[in-house]
Amino acid sequence: MLGALGVVVPELMQRYSGTAFLEAVWWRVGYAKLQGDDLDYLGVPGLHIAGGQGVAIIAVAQLLLMLGPEYARYTGIRALEPLGIFLPGDINHPGGWLFDPLGLANNAQRFEDLKVREIKNGRLAMMAWVGFAAQAVVTRQGVLDNWDAFLAEPLRTNALALALALH
Repeated sequence: MLGALGVVVPELMQRYSGTAFLEAVWWRVGYAKLQGDDLDYLGVPGLHIAGGQGVAIIAVAQLLLMLGPEYARYTGIRALEPLGIFLPGDINHPGGWLFDPLGLANNAQRFEDLKVREIKNGRLAMMAWVGFAAQAVVTRQGVLDNWDAFLAEPLRTNALALALALH
């Protein structure tokens, strides 16, 4: 859900707080970066993520940051013990204070309920992204522009009206 929030926040900041982004619409940002434009993080001049290295350094950082956790998940936690890394929990499911500092898994029934809620939240976030992507493909506008158009004419600017217009 934070990714869905990250789609809306730059547009809101540019529209209402006066923050100047090179590009605030989420689907145009990657294109601007591939064109060599300098994208300022949060609209702060000179604050760049990955500097001039661009997409390649982001990919390398992602690989390095995810290699350890994915290796631990694949081989099991006990496979890390010869390396001097001792993590609490059973072989494939970490636990203990390191992974659950708030003690949310102490009550088994509540823990099962939280797992179901997390799955539902993830599914909702994926559907939000499907909606964002579909809007971007069809309208070529940002989320706020689409929302404004819908509020102005809800009967003419929706998915059903578009589907009927295509036939």
